Amino acid sequence: ILNCDTLKDEDRKYVELAVSIEPLVEVEEIDRIEVGRTATLSFNVIPAKFDVPRVRAISLNSDIVEVRDKSLLAISPGVTYINIFLGDAIVPYTRKKIEVYRDKSVRRIILDRKEPNMGIGRKQQIELRTEPADADDAGFIVWSVDNSNVASVNDMGIVTALNAGRCRVTAQTRHIKEEVIIDVLPNIEILYLSEYNVTLTKGNSYLLYVNYQPAQCFDSSYAWKTSDSNVAYVEEQPDGSGIIRTKEAGACVLTCYAKEGGARTDCFVEVKDPN
Repeated sequence: ILNCDTLKDEDRKYVELAVSIEPLVEVEEIDRIEVGRTATLSFNVIPAKFDVPRVRAISLNSDIVEVRDKSLLAISPGVTYINIFLGDAIVPYTRKKIEVYRDKSVRRIILDRKEPNMGIGRKQQIELRTEPADADDAGFIVWSVDNSNVASVNDMGIVTALNAGRCRVTAQTRHIKEEVIIDVLPNIEILYLSEYNVTLTKGNSYLLYVNYQPAQCFDSSYAWKTSDSNVAYVEEQPDGSGIIRTKEAGACVLTCYAKEGGARTDCFVEVKDPN
């Protein structure tokens, strides 16, 4: 397009005369279109007082770019040209080169964590898929965690639970990211018994109840052991309580211990002969 401001007065007059008779049509550039996307031909008329004339566009390779009125639909990667005609002209007014490219970067990340809750010290592999699966940058996923005190994650997506709390685990490329929430639950910290000293006659039994803190634990299971199984032991019940079963006279310590975390508490038991 000529810049009239830089022309000599005489030359400017000729240009102004020319466009006053037949307007100059400027076709805006469209250099590249991504496969599957559409671009629209846009025109400017100089001088602006004229309307845009009737325009026809023809693709020289419709397998690469398909023309639909003034829209260009990118079909497949490659380079082609678009001939643009004004009105009923049989000679193209201009020809535009169009490159169609395929962006093979990751468009979507899908994360799948099998367990939303983890126990301290546990590990979990977060499964990752990308769309498309063969994206150029699918091998350059960066993993991170927003609270490194709660958990860590390595470059394979393996999460290690460190302390109780909540964190977000993120997988991302330069253009897109996805995240999942992981709750790390505490272990049993304190065990409570309904009795801590029990005296029984041989052959009798006693029901012990167990409670613990915190109430929400990753693994709230516990078990019993005895210092002398010949004196007494605990028979665990489905509701979590335990029945002290006596065998012989004597004394022993019954220990209730958390299966994870190390919490424990003792009950001293004395068993007497009935006579």
